[in-house]
Amino acid sequence: MKEHMKSALLTFLILLSFIQTGLLWYSSPSYEGNKQLYVTRPQIGSEKYNKKQMYELVAPHQIIWHHSGATAWIPMEVNGKGNPSYDNLIKSLHAGKLENLHLITPTAEQWNQLYQQETGVELRYFRDVPSKVISAFYLDDIDLSQLKWVSRIWVFIQNKQIITWFISDSEQKVIQAQTTIPRFQSVLGEIARQPTEPVDPFYTTGKFPLDTNSPVPKFPHAFYLPKKPPKATESVFGLKKIQIDAMKNWLFNDPTLVNRLTITNRLLYTDSVRLLQYDDRNQEMIYTSSAKATVPVPPSQELDRINRFVKKHSGWTGNYLLDRITQNTDSDANQYHFRLIVDGLPVYWPTAIQKKNPDLDPFGIELESTEEEVSMYQRSLLYLSSDPQKRKAVQLPNKDDVLALLKRAHIEPANVRDLFLGYQTEDMKDEHVKLKPVWIVMPANNDPRILSTG
Repeated sequence: MKEHMKSALLTFLILLSFIQTGLLWYSSPSYEGNKQLYVTRPQIGSEKYNKKQMYELVAPHQIIWHHSGATAWIPMEVNGKGNPSYDNLIKSLHAGKLENLHLITPTAEQWNQLYQQETGVELRYFRDVPSKVISAFYLDDIDLSQLKWVSRIWVFIQNKQIITWFISDSEQKVIQAQTTIPRFQSVLGEIARQPTEPVDPFYTTGKFPLDTNSPVPKFPHAFYLPKKPPKATESVFGLKKIQIDAMKNWLFNDPTLVNRLTITNRLLYTDSVRLLQYDDRNQEMIYTSSAKATVPVPPSQELDRINRFVKKHSGWTGNYLLDRITQNTDSDANQYHFRLIVDGLPVYWPTAIQKKNPDLDPFGIELESTEEEVSMYQRSLLYLSSDPQKRKAVQLPNKDDVLALLKRAHIEPANVRDLFLGYQTEDMKDEHVKLKPVWIVMPANNDPRILSTG
């Protein structure tokens, strides 16, 4: 990604130089001005994927329901359709009022009670999320500046009051907030009546419950695995392709006044302010703008601008969630990486191919924004058809088998940040792709691994 950006900026500067000296206007044989007086801009993706509000893009990928020691997944989708219980929970949490935020040092007794007695939900993210980004999930601004990272959020009922814990496992800190969520108990009751997947916690930090007579050495941390083989579906989807001309028409203010040329097997479009690179071999595009950030803005504003930008051309060609945030080393701008979610599960490219080309992510979308506009947009032009052409039920390893696979792969559970179900893409040819359900291991170093069952 960084190399792409550097190449893009270098090429852009070259193009600007050509334009400013007048050479480009006279030397290019493919000037596209005056080709049409009116530019039609058809929507690219399906409308149903472009109704998400900004806070829904930063929702957690996994929610665990806790009730008197029992634990279960709250699925994002049920039978290929959205789960109303999940949606209602996300909306309720988003609208919650948080007050009296302050750092606490939980005791062993509090941890034991949280895991074994309290009723509530545990929101789990792919990776640790910057605390400033977490604020984008809530309707009102909240101050989490005493934390740099948030690993998980736990919302629970204690003595008839709703409490929220923002937990940073990496910093070993917790911010507690008094919380008001209308109908929270009703929402939890609705979840209890809906189908869930019972799971067991596996504590990576040692024996649990904690000894209440000893100080807490490290925050207890667990990943959740089913006792029985989980229900899973292998699917085959057709592939669709976004035409680069459609993107050009959306990304330039006046696409009839855009110059086109080819450099090193890439098709380039520019209007002297913006640059669109098209890689025909990898079927991906990179759009950059010369706009530079001058005033720092909160991530919530950046994400809102990004969402409106992509929705304008119906560019969410599937269900996407924020996966991670990195920084552009040249500008220190936040780069937001979004991952495709299918049937409630994240989609990953095969590990062997990913190692050869770390920047290649056929279904990922990356953007960054200044205070005024989106300044970078990278994505594959390939996307999945809305409905699978084939589906079949498959059986995946249960808790005991997964732990055995970890041992076979020489992965210490203590080094695992999370372990969850996902999809691995296979057979991406003949305009079709297979999504195979797998277990995804997220080590503490944040580099995901696909747990082989072979």
